[in-house]
Amino acid sequence: FLAAARNEIQPMIFDSVVYKEELGSELADIEKVVSKAVTSETFDQVGMRVERFTFWMAFVTRKLSEANKLSDELEGTSVKVRRFARTDDRPQDFLNLHRLDEFYDLTNGEAQNKSVAWLGSQLIHSYVFATRLDDDDQIDGLFFNSDQSREDSLWLIKWSEVTRTASLVAEDNIAWMVFDRESGKTRKSRTPMPADHPLPEGTSHVIPDDPSELGEAS
Repeated sequence: FLAAARNEIQPMIFDSVVYKEELGSELADIEKVVSKAVTSETFDQVGMRVERFTFWMAFVTRKLSEANKLSDELEGTSVKVRRFARTDDRPQDFLNLHRLDEFYDLTNGEAQNKSVAWLGSQLIHSYVFATRLDDDDQIDGLFFNSDQSREDSLWLIKWSEVTRTASLVAEDNIAWMVFDRESGKTRKSRTPMPADHPLPEGTSHVIPDDPSELGEAS
């Protein structure tokens, strides 16, 4: 309200801590849920919880990235997935969407590394989203693709990789950020800036991740 009263415009995410702490709390909760075997009575409830958490993680990751609240180290981290090629060009719709083995070759997966941003985008725009159970009836992976990639690919990510990614986002803490206003380029790192580190030519601001360190605006 004060910002509005002063006719100021704030970025959508000014303080990333509340988002990262909430993601960490949600991660702890969902790990308890997934640690138990899924039964016919709990399948829908567990599936809903997993889906809600996954989409929340994807949304938070994307918004933090857009707000320059994720370090370059995190955004350069690889996410391990497997790609299954589409083999059937029949129309795919809500009546046959669950028959993944009829549309994709699930016997020949190709291991690939993707970015955290890619994963978030695929999940936010997902067309297929389905859980995979192991022999103990525990969720061990997610099948997904987007409205654009569904024509040629289905992806699988292990549940352990989902939780690893969520944990990395929740624990990511930018130590310093350099913004070059002329080029529009931003550098963000979670490692301490060396005391003798020269600022790039044309640098406009050096900004800490913690808003409390900003003090009064100049």
